[in-house]
Amino acid sequence: MRYRFLIFTLALSLLVPLASANNATAGGDNRLVAEIKTSGRPMVVDFGKSQCTQCINQAAAIEEVRGACVDKVDFGFVHVIKESPLTASYKIFMIPTLIFLDDKGEAVSRYVGLMDAGALRDRIEDLGWADF
Repeated sequence: MRYRFLIFTLALSLLVPLASANNATAGGDNRLVAEIKTSGRPMVVDFGKSQCTQCINQAAAIEEVRGACVDKVDFGFVHVIKESPLTASYKIFMIPTLIFLDDKGEAVSRYVGLMDAGALRDRIEDLGWADF
């Protein structure tokens, strides 16, 4: 049993980088980076699923923060099953995961697990994207 787990882990570690490389678009852009280039604002991206309890709670925390920084920070959602190539390109292994992309589309921070509204405000403020 232990060896099966090791083999599975090794296979997964080999497949994820291949999926990332095969699904990258020209210039490394994806739909999230394209949205950032259009808006010129940083983005907090929530990777999750619509039927995951923690993901639903994460969406509620994001909605609580969204109104306070609507003109300064964009928020996006990626369904990890429906958009698996994009999920693989950001190396998402657990949900919910938040990726903080700067105004150039570069990932500057990551948080795995449920981040409450207060901690989300603090992270956005620490990044210098908005004042609350």
